[in-house]
Amino acid sequence: MSNPLLAREAERATEIDRLAVDSLGWAQNGAPQANESLPRDLRRDARRARGLRQAALRPVAVAVFGASQAGKSYLVSRLAAPLGKPLTALIGTQRLDFLKDINPPGGNESTGLVTRFTIAPPPAPADAPIALRLLTQTDVVKILANTYLEDFALDEEAVPKPEALQEFLGKLETAAGPAPCDGLDIDGIEDLQDYLRNHFRDRTLVAALSNGFWQRFAEVVPRLPAERRAEAFALLWGRDRTLTRACADLLGVLKRLGFPEDVRAGIDAVQPRETSIVDVRTLFTMGEASPGTVALRNAAGGAPVAVDRALATALITEIVVPLAEKPWAFFDHTDLLDFPGARVREEIPNAEAFFAKSGNLGRAFLRGKVAYLFQRYNAEQEISAMLLCVGPQVQEVQTLPKMVDDWIGLTAGKTPAERAGKPSNLFFVLTKFDAEFEEKGGEDIASGHRWTARMQASMTDFFGKAYEWPNEWTPGQPFTNTFWLRNPSVGFDAVFDYEPDPEGGRREAGVAPRAAQRVQDRRDAYLGNPLVRKHFADPAKAWDEALRPNDGGIGHLAAALAPVCDPQLKARQLKARAVTLVNSMSGRLRPFFRGGDAEQRVEDARRRARILGRGLAQCAQAQLLGPFLRSLMVDADSVGSVYWRLRSDAATGVTPIGAVATADDYNELLGDLLGDPPEAEGAASGPRDVFEHFASLALEDWETRMRALGDDEAALAYFALPRELVSEVAGELAQGARRLKLRDRIAGTLRTRASFQARADAMEQKQVAIVEETVNEFVHRLGWPDIEPAKRPRLGRDERPIFLARVPDPAPPPLPEQPSPYDRQFNADWITGLAGLMEGNARTTDGVDYDIVANARLGQILQGLAATLDAA
Repeated sequence: MSNPLLAREAERATEIDRLAVDSLGWAQNGAPQANESLPRDLRRDARRARGLRQAALRPVAVAVFGASQAGKSYLVSRLAAPLGKPLTALIGTQRLDFLKDINPPGGNESTGLVTRFTIAPPPAPADAPIALRLLTQTDVVKILANTYLEDFALDEEAVPKPEALQEFLGKLETAAGPAPCDGLDIDGIEDLQDYLRNHFRDRTLVAALSNGFWQRFAEVVPRLPAERRAEAFALLWGRDRTLTRACADLLGVLKRLGFPEDVRAGIDAVQPRETSIVDVRTLFTMGEASPGTVALRNAAGGAPVAVDRALATALITEIVVPLAEKPWAFFDHTDLLDFPGARVREEIPNAEAFFAKSGNLGRAFLRGKVAYLFQRYNAEQEISAMLLCVGPQVQEVQTLPKMVDDWIGLTAGKTPAERAGKPSNLFFVLTKFDAEFEEKGGEDIASGHRWTARMQASMTDFFGKAYEWPNEWTPGQPFTNTFWLRNPSVGFDAVFDYEPDPEGGRREAGVAPRAAQRVQDRRDAYLGNPLVRKHFADPAKAWDEALRPNDGGIGHLAAALAPVCDPQLKARQLKARAVTLVNSMSGRLRPFFRGGDAEQRVEDARRRARILGRGLAQCAQAQLLGPFLRSLMVDADSVGSVYWRLRSDAATGVTPIGAVATADDYNELLGDLLGDPPEAEGAASGPRDVFEHFASLALEDWETRMRALGDDEAALAYFALPRELVSEVAGELAQGARRLKLRDRIAGTLRTRASFQARADAMEQKQVAIVEETVNEFVHRLGWPDIEPAKRPRLGRDERPIFLARVPDPAPPPLPEQPSPYDRQFNADWITGLAGLMEGNARTTDGVDYDIVANARLGQILQGLAATLDAA
């Protein structure tokens, strides 16, 4: 299935990854001081580039997704098989009827993994022909955290206090070895942190874990042996003993297997079906009496390992089902992914009582796993197109609209403008069409109310009340890529006549004459319905195809799907992600580069300021600039967590916070006695005392939080700002803070206001308030009030200096009929002030460790990033 377009994107992503790693080397050796967040950001960039490369190496994939019991099974069974033939899998040399021999029996939702139907399976040995993908260590932790945070009532005692976290980290450090081991590194922990903050930032437990905590956690946990990690991660699920034991068991299996991404298994893994590792009933025995073992073999080689079937079922993310026959032409370059149905999340008040009941651990794990699998495949750009199945029942999975909207934003575009000019890759499939012919007492068929109710319940209310895409997919145009689907194997005697089929059953012969008028009446009401006309590109064809005998609309849907199953579409999606990534990387690196002479740098800064200014002006027009600036500020809680990090440092924990004399003071007073002080390499740039140490840590945490905003999908959507703009604003603010010596200002204020000898714990509130006030004032007015008005940037026809203090007016101003745009002046001042700050940053190297060799290396990196976008 190799495709030259996707191969080109794989090469592009590989080069971006190389440049990200090179940038990381530069950041760790030649970047400005007090910028600890930069290496973390660059590691994230490298992870994203590797993710793009992996996505480019996989074929186009169409996902069948929806709530549990939404009617997905028929769609999958028909799309993955030639018309009129059973879905046949080719496992090794055996031809198996998938529905009868592999798929778990029963009408309920039966699997908790993704099933990949393909005509190009990965290689597998004859005695282990089934290819499986597994969860990683951090995947396991994410699922358990998702389970706890979504389904269980949070015990407030489970929210750790800062001092408890420091003690906890100290214990982990004692148990840690000298180097990372057992398949985990800092990347894995930082990826876990990103996941929790992206999906659960509003949860008290997650909010309590500061940047300082995560930094130490990422340094320590990879050095723990795998068998000790469950107790470290247990913090993320309130230290519940059952979930912690499950984590230990699952990590133990992964260690025995060698922490593989892919494994192989024999046919006995799925037969007999009653103990199959794809059946959720096997998962429900997790933590209880074992249903037996299954031999799994690392795909990279090695001996088979006997694994408890329940644990194997929990760890499998995907089973590959090779198709015996190609069902549609687009399968030449496309796989079909059948996702487990999204589930209603629970509200469990007592975890201990819940887990005391048989099967509940597996059920809880299943809900978290199903939710996480979609998040993971979405983040990895695995899904090029989606068949979203929505049934006629009341929609109860309240998390489903956000899951779909997140996928749309990543693949099609977050806004109507971004989606314009692209083929729709979302197919909205209204299933169980035959249910719309059920008679309801007192119904006026001609009114069309039935169709209004279905469209509202399935689309416009359930998805459209929270998100814009149903009503505006592209500028001024609603979503119209909607289809009906009916399962012909379900008897429809009220409408169809039947005839015998060759296998002794029956098949649809056509609409029965006795039902023709009733069908026509409903069709007329349907075609006259405003919501139907709004959201179907061709309402009549959708109706007629759904009533096509022995088809039910599958042929119409497959024909519409074929043009979207195009490697070119996936290549465009991946390139768009690559462009966003490169722009974000360039935005965060460019402020550190000193290219050309000062005037060239200033001109470049002015050009970039105009671009940023246009985006910020749109944000201001939406009355969101103020909230955006607030998101760039700090609060007492975040500064307080830094304070506790300071206290945990043994070198500073007992330092008095009163009127402290520095080393320079003692050298001046006792110079005759002590002589010249010894040279201390690098001491000039480090903190001299606890005040500067606190200021350094606080500014480092502030910069980390600002940069994290550029990766907060919810915030970017709310402010309608591109990722690269937020990254560049954060970078310029951080550089401006260094240039204007904000650290020294904070430390000086702390010294000035410290009027008596006291240990650190006696001064917390006062110190925190000073840091919070100073940092937020800098964000608020960018340091311009410290500059005399004549030297500030000017604005407007009267060339008024920005941020002028208001002159008190003893007489109240007249009250106009229309309210004044009171925020307009401030917004204009701030945007102009940012441009001035950027120009100041470009004019000087003050506050930047400027190294000629390192700067040249950075210039080459920036040129390399630009070159990746020049490639076709």
